[in-house]
Amino acid sequence: MTILFAYRNTERHARPIVIPKPAAPPEPIKTKGRLALIELSRQYEQKRLEEMELAKAAAEIQMQEIRAAEVSRIMSDWTDELREIPRPTIRPSTILAQVAIKYRIEVADILGQSRHARLVKARNEATCRIYVECRDAFGPRLSLPVIGRIMRRDHSTQRRALILGGVYIKP
Repeated sequence: MTILFAYRNTERHARPIVIPKPAAPPEPIKTKGRLALIELSRQYEQKRLEEMELAKAAAEIQMQEIRAAEVSRIMSDWTDELREIPRPTIRPSTILAQVAIKYRIEVADILGQSRHARLVKARNEATCRIYVECRDAFGPRLSLPVIGRIMRRDHSTQRRALILGGVYIKP
């Protein structure tokens, strides 16, 4: 079986496309009559099916290569965009650790449910520092819902802490 190669241009470079040559009719059978024709047509059909399967397999391999090239192109574009996004100047976990050291408590206490005055004061200070010092990748500040998720509280609780700290002005 002869295979021809045709080249198809893609964005990066030319890739070979396998095109099977049409099946030649098989050698005639020495027997005579209707059985010889049936056998001849069966052989021809079998050869045609084999060539179709080969062409299908080659096309599937080419499609997988094209998909892989497209995915790698998209991923490289995506990682380039990620490199350009500005990162926060200080992480909220760092601020929580600093506030915990200042008040001589654990970070788990700041994030906990206790309403003890010393813990509430530390929690409010951590909220104010996160709001002022942390920068979001897409804007000037972290939003109140994001700070609420960090502190394991509702965003309205964080808003109240910012108002008490004198950082947030009511609109």
